[in-house]
Amino acid sequence: MFDPFVQISPPLLDKNSLEKSGKALRILTLGGLTTRGVNLPKEESYPSVLQAILRDVFPSRATEVFNGGVEWYTTKHSLINYATHYQDWKPAAVIIMHGVNDLFRSCVPSEFAVGPYQDEWTHFYGPAARGSRPLTFERFVVKPILRPWISRFTSGTMDYPPEFYVSRNAFEANLRKLVRMIKDHGSFPVLVTEPSLYKEQMPAEEIQKLWMGRVLCNTVSYLIFEEYPSYVSLYWGDETVQPNG
Repeated sequence: MFDPFVQISPPLLDKNSLEKSGKALRILTLGGLTTRGVNLPKEESYPSVLQAILRDVFPSRATEVFNGGVEWYTTKHSLINYATHYQDWKPAAVIIMHGVNDLFRSCVPSEFAVGPYQDEWTHFYGPAARGSRPLTFERFVVKPILRPWISRFTSGTMDYPPEFYVSRNAFEANLRKLVRMIKDHGSFPVLVTEPSLYKEQMPAEEIQKLWMGRVLCNTVSYLIFEEYPSYVSLYWGDETVQPNG
């Protein structure tokens, strides 16, 4: 399903839940793939685990944790969803966990973006890119077959400096707007740091698992040569981390 504002349709609250009294302890979680718990049984996602813990700790009180996370989602998606859907649920607390998806909005990969970088992130179509630029025979059949072989000679990593990740300013602005809106509605915002494997020294087996930079942040130069950020560059991309310090 396609949503005209946030691309992937977000999970929506049940109308009956919105009409219930506010006596229950309601907690809303916002985020991307990690919050959604993709590839995990529903009961193993962190919002479900949190709900189970709270119900054990407060057995006499109705507790509900709503998972508003969606793969691909960024702070901008969560800001839109909270403003248009979730604020009416009147949660006691809103847990926000965003990170890597916002970082990759700095990039303009040919598979997922259209045009140059925009501060509003309107360049990054993500999973909706095929609607704007449908797959051709070359991209759907030929390229996937040849890419593993050609990439050995036409791909390279780049140690981009932290300034390369220009989406960090929009990331902070979106978070500030979201926190301010949550407070204005009488809820308590909780900012959670997303776990990361990136560090300055990494073994080869860990590097191979970090595929997102190669896929979501590659750029094409000189017709066929692709470049993408090294794991060190992505480590530097963290707003709190600087090279050599």
